[in-house]
Amino acid sequence: MTCFNCGMHTNSPAEYHPYAACLMFEAARDGDTVEANLRAVVEYGMRAQALGLSLDEAMSDIRLVIHAPARSE
Repeated sequence: MTCFNCGMHTNSPAEYHPYAACLMFEAARDGDTVEANLRAVVEYGMRAQALGLSLDEAMSDIRLVIHAPARSE
């Protein structure tokens, strides 16, 4: 299967493929690069959430997420 908009290969119609992925694919022409970038964005959001940061806080200052000490469980 491929995305109707950009032509990137997808594994299923339900695969996460937002419009931002189309833009990345059109620039990179490499689905692996797009997937790696989407994973990085999701992981950033998950880390921000685990730190108790709001979306606005996480988006306005990357240092709050990237340089925060790791939590011990």
